[in-house]
Amino acid sequence: MIKKFKPRSIAALPYHQCCAKTDHDQPGISVQEHLCQVAEVCLALSKELPLSFDEITRFAVAAASVHDIGKVSPGFQLKYFSKMLNKAIPELNRSMIGEFYKDHSYIGATALWEHLGDAFSDYPPAAAQIAAMHHGSVRKEPSISDTGEPFG
Repeated sequence: MIKKFKPRSIAALPYHQCCAKTDHDQPGISVQEHLCQVAEVCLALSKELPLSFDEITRFAVAAASVHDIGKVSPGFQLKYFSKMLNKAIPELNRSMIGEFYKDHSYIGATALWEHLGDAFSDYPPAAAQIAAMHHGSVRKEPSISDTGEPFG
């Protein structure tokens, strides 16, 4: 069952400041830096494949570069980086974590499905499947709109 959320306006952390990784229990690189690094690694690896794989590798680089896009959500940021987030935006605090989805693969898959394909189609676009599956889950049906409060 999907929770009902009360719409409200709260400040947001700019995308380029959302953390993706930790470094010795401290916020590490940003989501933007992480996705750029993943794309670069994927691009370097793709150069080792035969030219006949060229179309597949272009897609792989694009898909890999958005696999963690759901980490920009307040639920994920509050779950792992609440101290940093509380300093940047005091009105977003750890007690609010239950108000947002925290599963970044679900959030990313939903956002990609919404923006890359028909939200009511029977099967998600490949990039949305990759975002969902990179942590073992798969989306088989559209969820609520990615613009809803649960995603922040």
